[in-house]
Amino acid sequence: MLKIPINYYKDFRYRIRKTKHISDSYTLSLFLKIWVSDRLLKLSPISASLPWMPYSTILKLNYIIKKDFNILETGSGGSSLFFLQRCNNLTSVEHDNKWLKELEKNISLTSFKERWTIVLKQLNEKSKNESPYLDFLRKQQDESFDLISVDGRLRSESLKISSNKVKKGGYLLLDNSDRNEYKEGIDFIDNLGWSKQDFNGFCYSLEWDSKSTMWHRN
Repeated sequence: MLKIPINYYKDFRYRIRKTKHISDSYTLSLFLKIWVSDRLLKLSPISASLPWMPYSTILKLNYIIKKDFNILETGSGGSSLFFLQRCNNLTSVEHDNKWLKELEKNISLTSFKERWTIVLKQLNEKSKNESPYLDFLRKQQDESFDLISVDGRLRSESLKISSNKVKKGGYLLLDNSDRNEYKEGIDFIDNLGWSKQDFNGFCYSLEWDSKSTMWHRN
């Protein structure tokens, strides 16, 4: 019989109690996967096939994503595999060539290549009007994605552009929404009148809490 040290048992009890309290999409099976991968095995997000996001955000994503979803994400990693295991098509835009090469070596990710489009685009942060990274988002068809996850660079600008790309009834997610640098983008989406939900609490692979925000286009 597996014996878990008392400190891990206390950590498990504390995290499951707090997560159940703050999450409206809690499931024991996924919580166990998150906790074991994070606290016991200490797996990277890619190795665990989990987003580098709060537990409550992961639980919500698992709840809302359907098999026919068309998803767009800025940034890539464990979230990519998590999405691919649940959706129909995933498009990822990445700015870091070194990271992209490491990601493409992952056998689990390459096995989804028929449903996964990942592109490398330069940021050009000094001139956002001439940013290939943002231009890629602008060129996506309006109202064509069921979910857009903004978790890369230039997040405020990405939020603004992505608001036109989300289907009616779709979702727009911003990770690390507690950072003041994203206030402009957050305010822009808030002014659209979409319903909004914040997710706080334990974050995968971190020792401190984090926050994500999700908007639902009514």
